[in-house]
Amino acid sequence: MQAAVVKQRQQLRATMMKEKEEELALFLEMKKREKEQNNLLLINNTEEFDAPLGNNVFFFFKLLYITCY
Repeated sequence: MQAAVVKQRQQLRATMMKEKEEELALFLEMKKREKEQNNLLLINNTEEFDAPLGNNVFFFFKLLYITCY
């Protein structure tokens, strides 16, 4: 009788561990895809931000210099 209970507990633990491992694998896959998506967004957005910054930064600092002095 005790051997059956021990075996049942072992099977339950094994099942629970398998479920937890599957949850962790799914979570890690989701985080990986989220990171990849964010990296793609950053790459696409840098092109939009880099182009007009040259003149705008110069103008901003010139305006800042004039208003401070």
